[in-house]
Amino acid sequence: MDAAARVFFGKPAGKLSLKESAMLIGSLPAPSRLNPFADLEKAEAKAALVLDAMADAGFITERTAEQTKRQRPMLAAANKAAVLSTGHFRETAKARFDRFAADRYGGDRPGPTFTARTTLDRDLQAAALRSVETTLKRHAKSLGDAEVALVALDGDGAILAMIGGRDAAARRDHFNRALQARRQPGSAFKLFVFLAALERGLTPDSRVDGSRMEFTDGRAIRNFDNRYPPSVTLADAFAHSTNTASARLTRGHAEEVAAAARRLGVESPLEPDLGLALGVSEVSLLEITQAYAAVANGGSKVDGHLFQRIGDPAGRTIYSYTPRTADRVIDPQTAATLKAMLAEVMRDGTGRTARLPAALAKRGAGGKTGTTNDYRDAWFIGFADGVAGRGLTVGVWVGNDGNTPMKGVTGGSVPAEIWRRFMVEASRLKG
Repeated sequence: MDAAARVFFGKPAGKLSLKESAMLIGSLPAPSRLNPFADLEKAEAKAALVLDAMADAGFITERTAEQTKRQRPMLAAANKAAVLSTGHFRETAKARFDRFAADRYGGDRPGPTFTARTTLDRDLQAAALRSVETTLKRHAKSLGDAEVALVALDGDGAILAMIGGRDAAARRDHFNRALQARRQPGSAFKLFVFLAALERGLTPDSRVDGSRMEFTDGRAIRNFDNRYPPSVTLADAFAHSTNTASARLTRGHAEEVAAAARRLGVESPLEPDLGLALGVSEVSLLEITQAYAAVANGGSKVDGHLFQRIGDPAGRTIYSYTPRTADRVIDPQTAATLKAMLAEVMRDGTGRTARLPAALAKRGAGGKTGTTNDYRDAWFIGFADGVAGRGLTVGVWVGNDGNTPMKGVTGGSVPAEIWRRFMVEASRLKG
């Protein structure tokens, strides 16, 4: 209650007015929907019910109840944006805690008060929201009502920031696009194509045919830049997202590519065929960001998680997250090679918009774009070492819920811009 008082009204619980106290009590049945930041009108209505109940019980007079109803609460407006932006995180964390409680205690949730410490970093969450809002405003004409999702992980998979959709509170939108949406990743899936190629002995300097190519049904495989080099290095093909080269690396090796993706944490169904080269199998943003985080940390498996610890009423720890450092899924040298290739994507490839200032880039940074047919999906997923005191891997997706095309939005435009803006802000917050 004290924490809620400080967030919504900027004061400790002991200094709340009667109206403010009634608002907080009224929000208890559904804190995400009934708090004064999410819906002031409903919060006022619930507070009125609380005041009437207090008058009926004799704690206050009816006159006091009516006078108090007419008062306007002084909300801590500076906290509003950050609180509303955490809605998808809070809803997901609550659902997972309820499942944990049901599995452990056999009911919907334990009766006594349990304490859960989440992984959310409020400063990074606020930075994510500012980065998204600023970029969406800059590109409003080309985006229209397109949605956005963002997830930021540290090297162990702690989810430090999450945005599951734009303006989720105002729209009463409970669909978390960072976790629940399954979309085609386009060239962002090439991470696994080129990882499989490196693991079977190729190097960044190995050459592959990038000339024109067709699927077995006669459909042409097109390169976004409309260039079809007869010979290109692996590093250049990756940096410039050469689809024909990726398809040739996948042909005859689709099972290896799918296995690499599953090993790094992609659990969505994958069709082990040539379509993997172009990223046609749908995945979630969290799944693919986890995979990039495994590359960024040197090759250890990453499991995205929302809780640091859960304690029982006596203060005993009944759950704590333990990183699986021994669960290596990529050889360290292969991970280092892939990180260098991802850095080249940002220096001289499709991810140039995400290029960080020199002081940040020298610590180590890289990422990959993804764009699907007709601009239906746009992705940027990348890492920056040393940011926020530990290094971050951040995934950004932009697209329409109905899978309709956007106006020329690519992974190298809006998502890359959001990613860069967030990383720069994060570096300022945490030095």
